[in-house]
Amino acid sequence: MKYVLITGATGTIGKAICEILIKKQFTIIAHGRNPQKLKALKEHLEKTYSSQVITVQFDLRTKSSILSGLEILMKTHKLNIDVLINNASETPKKKILTEEGLECQFAVNILGYHRMIQYLQKYMPPGSRIINV
Repeated sequence: MKYVLITGATGTIGKAICEILIKKQFTIIAHGRNPQKLKALKEHLEKTYSSQVITVQFDLRTKSSILSGLEILMKTHKLNIDVLINNASETPKKKILTEEGLECQFAVNILGYHRMIQYLQKYMPPGSRIINV
């Protein structure tokens, strides 16, 4: 069984990536910030494709949220990540600062990707892939 973690899975592109990969027999780990959207995505994918979908909810804006979400995921499911697709993005209309004092778009689109790669390396076996959208 191959596991693929897709950040920003509840968005238009993320959902399309989920649907393509679930058809190719990957087990989807869908990430999102909004629990209602994650639940709806999980229900849609499981009903449409008769496959189990794992969800993980955290905010890519902050280091603590990423760490907490990934720790819960790994303790709960004890799995390896075969593919990490960093797809989440933030494009605010005005400048927003995170609780860490970072500009929001930079925190998600740059640091979020870097942090995901850094923290998941120990769960990625040789031959794993990382795709940054």
